[in-house]
Amino acid sequence: MLDRVLTVISRALRRGRGEQRGELVAPKAQHAVVQDSQYVAQVIGDGTASVTVQQAPLTPTPAVAPAPPPHFTGRRAHLDALKAALSGGGATLLTALQGMGGIGKTATALKLAQEVAGAYPGGVFWADLPRHAGDPRPVLRSWARCCAHDLAAEPDLNVLADQVRGLLTARRDARGPLLALVDDVREKWLAAAQTLGRALPPGVPLLLTTRDARLADALGAQVHNLDALPPDEALALLQTLAGAAVVEAEPGAAARLLASVGHLPLAIELAGRRLVALARKPGAQAIVAGLAQAVATRAVAAFCGPGARVGAVERGADPGGHAPGHHRPARYRG
Repeated sequence: MLDRVLTVISRALRRGRGEQRGELVAPKAQHAVVQDSQYVAQVIGDGTASVTVQQAPLTPTPAVAPAPPPHFTGRRAHLDALKAALSGGGATLLTALQGMGGIGKTATALKLAQEVAGAYPGGVFWADLPRHAGDPRPVLRSWARCCAHDLAAEPDLNVLADQVRGLLTARRDARGPLLALVDDVREKWLAAAQTLGRALPPGVPLLLTTRDARLADALGAQVHNLDALPPDEALALLQTLAGAAVVEAEPGAAARLLASVGHLPLAIELAGRRLVALARKPGAQAIVAGLAQAVATRAVAAFCGPGARVGAVERGADPGGHAPGHHRPARYRG
């Protein structure tokens, strides 16, 4: 923040001396103002007098979720069922998308957000709990900034939630319906998820993703279970990732590979990336069969590359050792 303020001050001083963007403002200008998206710097005098800095007024910004993985495949029935659940009306609607790690809950939620964005002109408010170690404060403050309010100075969580609730109510009244999505709710972050729910106006649908079925029940959510991909969708995903020619050249091996990874989207993504790497090697042959054998014999280094760990892959982490909740774009995180 300090660097940003100093930059704006420096620009104002240059403008006061007629040097801003090479333009001659006026010799010995008496008053110069420079404003960017966050701060205003004002120079009084000949450019050597005092400088005052104030925060520039914030303006409302779109509330949108991150883009889903570009290789997202299938899940049509789940997406349609979730749309129906979120459009019910009434009191705050709580829906949980539940499933094991690596099953594609985050990707499915992001795809849903993309498809329904037009039905929620007030915005789609996204919360990535793992990114903030389960702290709801950064999420609430980011939601407030979308509503042109800076609540960084408010330390009390309950007050912060109440203020955001008021801001979101005003935004809904002015722009139209809102949607909220909270990703990767865990037992230790239950209070955070409840706080985010309290920050929503009545009638705003809330979708959360979680691995914990008991937690979803405890929250009183309508639970939608996400299972492994059906064989045809798993095959389509592998073809998208590795290339249709590679997969179609070894259909039997591809089926064995997909069965070995349990049709889990994250595991299929890892397999697809590995196949791409193997296909680049000179003289590569029967690479799908070789990878299927490596997975079947738990040769994880051959599956994911050097440095991968069996336990990490089984838990749904990526091959570099990142935890399943680590924030990475365009992936089939949990």
